Amino acid sequence: MPQAIEMTRQQLYDLVWSRSMGDVAASIPMAHVSLKKLCSKYQVPVPPQGHWKKSPARQAADKVPLPLTMGEQRIWVRRFVQWRPTDPRLRERTTANLSLDEEPSLPSENTAHWHACTKRTKSALAQAAPDRHGALKAEGAGVASVRVAPETVPRALTLLDELIRAVENLGHSIAMQSLPAAMLLINGALVPVTIFEKFVRNHEAADAVEMKRRRLYERKYPKFFRLMDLEGGWTHRPTGKLTIMLSNGYEHGLPNRWADGASYRVESRVDEVAAAAVKHAQAITARRQQIEAGTAGRRETEQQLRQRDREADLQSRRAAFLKERAGMLEEAERLDRFLRHVRQTNDYPSINMHEFLKWAEAYVSDLRQRCGALAVDEELAEGDLWIADPAGGHH
Repeated sequence: MPQAIEMTRQQLYDLVWSRSMGDVAASIPMAHVSLKKLCSKYQVPVPPQGHWKKSPARQAADKVPLPLTMGEQRIWVRRFVQWRPTDPRLRERTTANLSLDEEPSLPSENTAHWHACTKRTKSALAQAAPDRHGALKAEGAGVASVRVAPETVPRALTLLDELIRAVENLGHSIAMQSLPAAMLLINGALVPVTIFEKFVRNHEAADAVEMKRRRLYERKYPKFFRLMDLEGGWTHRPTGKLTIMLSNGYEHGLPNRWADGASYRVESRVDEVAAAAVKHAQAITARRQQIEAGTAGRRETEQQLRQRDREADLQSRRAAFLKERAGMLEEAERLDRFLRHVRQTNDYPSINMHEFLKWAEAYVSDLRQRCGALAVDEELAEGDLWIADPAGGHH
């Protein structure tokens, strides 16, 4: 329930310049947006965007003195204290156990100005069937990744819309064409974002609240309800606690989860999430560039290896061609010596010998011609052992 605490403008000024607005809002506790409005109302300067990322010297240069136009006026700060009903009958009215017939309705002026992604996500959740825990999950092009119980859908959609607006206020957007779900588009990098509700295992017997919830599921999702093992116990139950996760939790060293706390809701940290998304985009871009550089290096190495293999194969084929022609020349010389010997010892010439010598001389002559420059040049022109380049050289 809301309460109020009293402080001076100077105390509020000192508070907002001591740490980030999200941390200050959580410490009061109150909504981040409400804290900004309060500072604006009482003319209390606040640190600019990115102030806490700067060096101490630049932080000191950012600091704006507190205007004294309003004096030391004392102000009341409304804060939120979590309602923890002890009466079991009142517990049925808490957000975590809100019945599906009593989903909180959002003001029409808010929903009318929802982002297109929020509207598509709402339609996707309305058409979704519960998973084995009873949660509705929205995914797809133009739809944000949201997984919550049906009774938590209105709050999850409002949180989603606030996050998209916070990202847009930083000069970025949400890519609705990306798959498997819409992602934040920051400086050309896609940052996955998910909003989900925590479900817990509960082996206790179903109380009146749980039975009412089951009856509502039976009416709204009969097919799902028939598949539930109610005899063994429907053990997973929604808590009403929401979590925002960036980059699927994969960016090591960067904050990636923001969840409801004991005294504040995650809505108060939306601006912090938007600022962190920029860092995630930088990390994703750096990792992508590293991967691309590694891939380019591997491709260059592979290309060099292939070129080396091609050159080695070419050298091998050239050597084989050379040895083949040298072998043919040696064969021609050897055969010619044999024919000269036959002629010298041919004391009894015959027709058969005449025909044999005639054929042998033609064969040796053909071998010599095939080893000659003209025949070699013609064969090289027909093959790929040497390829003439435009400059007149050869490869």
